[in-house]
Amino acid sequence: MAKKKKQNVIKQHSLTKRIVSLTVFLDALFLILILSVGVFLYYLNINQDQIRSAEFQNQVVSERFTEIVNDIQSDVSRLADDESVIAYLAYVTAGNPAIISEETDPNYDLYQSYLTQAENVMVYQEDDLYNLVYVASSANCSSGSDGCGIAYSGELSTSDWNLTERPWYTQLASNDSIFTTPYTDELTGNVVISYVEKVYQGSTFVGYVGIDVNLTDLTTLLTEKYSDILADGNQIILFSGISSSPRILYYSGENASDYVLVDYLNYGNIDIENDYGTNGMQYVFENYQTNTVLTSTVFNNSYAIVYSDVEGIDYTLISLQVANVFLSMEFMFAIILIIAMIMIALVALIMHRSVKRSLSPINDILATIDEIKDGNFDVNVELREFNELNKIGEAINMMSSEINRQIKKTYDNLAYDILTGLKNRASASAEVDETIFKSETRVAVCLIQVDNLKNINVTKGQIIGDNLIKAIADELKIVFKNNETLFSNGGNEFVYIKENINSLEEVEFTINRLLTHFKQPLVVKNIKTEVKLHVGVAVYPSDGTSLDELIKKCDTALFKASEEGYKKIIFYNEKIARSVSYQAEISEQLSQAINKDQIYLKYQPLITNTNEIYGFEALARWTSPSLGEIGPQIFIANAEESYLIIPIGTWILRQACLAQVEMRNKYGKDFIISVNVSPVQILQKDFVDIVKRIVKETDVNPEFLTLEITESLFIEASVLLEDTIEELHKIGIKLSLDDFGTGYASLTYLRQIAFDNLKIDKTFVDGIFANPKDHRIVATIVNLVHNLDMKVIAEGVETKKQYEYLKEISTDVFQGYIFSKPLTLEDAYKFMDRFNKLPKTRRADVFASMNDE
Repeated sequence: MAKKKKQNVIKQHSLTKRIVSLTVFLDALFLILILSVGVFLYYLNINQDQIRSAEFQNQVVSERFTEIVNDIQSDVSRLADDESVIAYLAYVTAGNPAIISEETDPNYDLYQSYLTQAENVMVYQEDDLYNLVYVASSANCSSGSDGCGIAYSGELSTSDWNLTERPWYTQLASNDSIFTTPYTDELTGNVVISYVEKVYQGSTFVGYVGIDVNLTDLTTLLTEKYSDILADGNQIILFSGISSSPRILYYSGENASDYVLVDYLNYGNIDIENDYGTNGMQYVFENYQTNTVLTSTVFNNSYAIVYSDVEGIDYTLISLQVANVFLSMEFMFAIILIIAMIMIALVALIMHRSVKRSLSPINDILATIDEIKDGNFDVNVELREFNELNKIGEAINMMSSEINRQIKKTYDNLAYDILTGLKNRASASAEVDETIFKSETRVAVCLIQVDNLKNINVTKGQIIGDNLIKAIADELKIVFKNNETLFSNGGNEFVYIKENINSLEEVEFTINRLLTHFKQPLVVKNIKTEVKLHVGVAVYPSDGTSLDELIKKCDTALFKASEEGYKKIIFYNEKIARSVSYQAEISEQLSQAINKDQIYLKYQPLITNTNEIYGFEALARWTSPSLGEIGPQIFIANAEESYLIIPIGTWILRQACLAQVEMRNKYGKDFIISVNVSPVQILQKDFVDIVKRIVKETDVNPEFLTLEITESLFIEASVLLEDTIEELHKIGIKLSLDDFGTGYASLTYLRQIAFDNLKIDKTFVDGIFANPKDHRIVATIVNLVHNLDMKVIAEGVETKKQYEYLKEISTDVFQGYIFSKPLTLEDAYKFMDRFNKLPKTRRADVFASMNDE
């Protein structure tokens, strides 16, 4: 009876579940119907709200931009209507001088009145947007130009400024005012927008009034004014010329620089590069319809797009309001609701036995979750039936698999160099210390440095540099095989560990095999690229007992290798450590040397073949209070490595120019001043600007300033060098190729690059009578250089015999101890006085005999 009663209870419990399931099922159907209708109606309402909101946002955007335009137009119109401005323009257009500096001039107040009005516009502008407020006249009031412009500050346009070349000039032929599309101002290089109005005195045209706005300033202002709109992920586009050639002026998106001022025909390609496909900027422009709302997916997001033209000017605004912020919530709600109802229906329909059987895997799932909590992610739920628990099990399996994958990926990112695929130093260090350095055998740690990577990045681009490092890593794997330890030290360095070495010659042989392998250039992205390697070596256990300590000593050896240049392999020792320490102390003191007046100049005379003083070469010297006199070959190289050569070189150039001006004032004539320029200096983008500024500030005559550059610069960037030399020549500065014959120069460079002088290196001069080949080479060089219309300067001339031969083969200028060592400026004056007192025919003999003494 008891058993039977138990069975009845079970059946009653099962029947209850079925009734509840049926009730839940019917309720769910009704609820789904009601909620579906509600969601549908709500969705329609949301879309309408979205459209209204987008239209309102566009109205706000248009009003704020129109305020800016109106302010500009109002300020220009106020100036154009001002009687004092009209009178001043009429005065200038009549042929009178534009600038009136004398207070006694009867028109001085007229000029000052214009400046006051223009300056008030500039000072009291609301948004600090204007770059320039000016008037312009067709009168030739600026020498060498047609017409002139007078800024609010009273500055008169230069001779390069031509009225007819202003972008707004032609457009104003048929209009009284114009708001230009963006253009690049040829004088400043800035992209600007101009609003210009014609000015009339009665019915007589007398000139123009205009305001220039930098596009970058307009972009900043628009970003500020629209910050509340952009904060919600919305975007704004402003473009000009919809009727002719559309150009984007402002775009708030993250890829703005890709589109602003770019020809609209290129938008399709740019969209593809930015992974927008066909739904990018090109789609926005192709669907242009003024004062309409378009809901679409662009820039990988859903937007309500509104187009509107700016009244009175050929500008159009596009506002994009995020649409998916609203819609995604409704769709997610609908999906969740449907899934919930389906699950309720399924649960209601499942029989008790089925439910019990279906819930049986819960224990497996809980056990798996416990394993995951304990950190074991390599587990799986065993699934026997296809039901809801099956999905949970699959989700858990996917989660554990993904976590396991991400952990492995994180480890790989931490342990391996992303660029080369080699283990990095951090991950290799513990392994090496615990395994290789625990043995009793000697181990060589070799730090391999790609010495010319910085130059490659500058001249060929970062992409080529990165690909070169990857290619070098692949080649190193080939050279050292898979069974040898190789890992990345970051940047341009690799670490190779050679175990069980018996001698240093064995290490040197292995490294020479590596250097031989890289003698041929590598082809990277179809570009042949030369690889220059230096290798520093430290040995375990004599030089250190940990990887970090040994790599530090390899670094010390590398510093010495790069300093000596010709050495490709260098083994660490205590002598090198002391030398590097000395270099470090030089670096530390060098940064303060100029401020502490420790660097000074000496001047070595340059004498013509007619025994006249041609000029002087300025040579830098440094006396340190603690290190004493430091040779220029040491501290200049150190300055180039640390980029201190830029401020030091600028100081040297300025002081040399001041000395040249002082000589001119003292003797009433100009002398050549020759200044050495480092490759690091001349490759700076602002080098020419620095030279121009120094020439202007010192009042040096640029025609008597010579810059000397060495042959090594040709391998840095010959194309950039040609452009720089061309700019320097425009100023009037001469260029001299220094140390010819010791570096990389070729006849091709002499033909292509317009040098004025060529300096024959001292090594050739020293060997004139020691080596018959040098004797003939020097004569050939002089003849060749003269045929290229350049002067020949021989440096390091020390004997009368050298001087006589060089003069015989028509050398133009001589420099060396035969005439004088480098002198202070005061001693240089004494030299000039003594030199000029002698008859020309005896000058070389007298100074040569003094040198012999």
